[in-house]
This record gives sequence, C-alpha cells and structure tokens, in this order.
Amino acid sequence: RAAAGRVAVDYAAHSAQIDPLRDQLLEAFAPISPGTGKIPFHSTVTGEALDTAELDPDYWYRNLRQTVRFEPVLRSLLERGSRVFIEIAPHPLLGFGAQETIDDALPNGEAVVLGTLRRGEGGPRRFALSLAEANAHGVAVDWEAAFGTAEAKTTLVEIATALEKLGTDA
Repeated sequence: RAAAGRVAVDYAAHSAQIDPLRDQLLEAFAPISPGTGKIPFHSTVTGEALDTAELDPDYWYRNLRQTVRFEPVLRSLLERGSRVFIEIAPHPLLGFGAQETIDDALPNGEAVVLGTLRRGEGGPRRFALSLAEANAHGVAVDWEAAFGTAEAKTTLVEIATALEKLGTDA
C-alpha cells in the first residue's frame, strides 16, 4: 500500500534550502522561552528524550533544518512500552509511516497509530470519535473533563462499539 500527496510549502524543509533562512527564523523564534514540561518529550531532532527547557530558538531552527529522526524515536518509545500513538494533525501525514515502523518492530499488532482530525471533519463529532477510538484501544479517557458529564461516556462508547462492529476506521 502506498500513499502520496503534496505538501504546500515554498521551501524544502530538512535540507540545505533552510540555511539562507537561518537568521530570519532565529529572529522569528526569539520570543520562545521554553520551560521544563511535566510530560516526557521525545525529540525527532536528537532522536531521544529531551528536557523541554532545551526547546529554544536554535532547537526549532535545527528542527526545521536537520533530518527528522522520527523512526528512532518511535522505536525507542516502543521499546519503553508505549503502545498507542496519536497523531494530532488536521490530516494523517505521519501515521502511515509510523504504522509501518510499528508493524516491523511489533509484528503481532501490539500497537496502533490513531488520528485526531480529518480534512473537512472538525468539530465536536470528530473530537468525540477520536476519543472513542482511543478508548476502544485502551486509552483511559477522562470523559467528564472532555465533556463535563459522565453521560457523555455512554454515547461515545456506543459510537466506538458501532464503528468497531462495522469495521469502519474512525
């Protein structure tokens, strides 16, 4: 199975075409003042876990300039026991490659990549479907925090169950 599509940009990211933009990018990134986060951050710049206090303007320049180390980070997370990955984007771009890496590393289907939004599908319904799909794959969802009522869980679980029975990909 192959997937392809155009990404609308004026430059080739992760290449030497970024070099002439260095000063302009560092100036644009200058207001960034990172701090240490509570959630572990695994960098596709370094290929390993990184304290988010290091996500300064130079880091973000390198992020745009250097080769993306996505596969080593994904394999590292799999080795640490991560089994559900959620691509937070308006349309799936990395999920296909991520699933190939997962299938290679764990051929028994022990991990999954889930999406959030889809092009042309935003709003509460898409959000609810994404949460339900994550829940169906074992992610603990705080339904009350997401929707304000415990009753929302029943509806979303019914959606996920219906999708699963139909074999429909949310």
